Amino acid sequence: MIKTPYKCKYPAQVDIEKTEEMLQERWPGLRLADGHHDFVTNEWLYTICFDQEKDYTWFTLKFK
Repeated sequence: MIKTPYKCKYPAQVDIEKTEEMLQERWPGLRLADGHHDFVTNEWLYTICFDQEKDYTWFTLKFK
């Protein structure tokens, strides 16, 4: 798994599995990992990871 410098935040009420599935439709191979809960904002902070290098390269080309 390839960890990226990108992070994303989601409220605690969000179903993260469904959110990950929706993101994978746009960017295949994307995974949300290392979830950390921020008790002050009640949000989860995730690191965006990818299964393969080609998926990460595609993400960086489309995300700019």
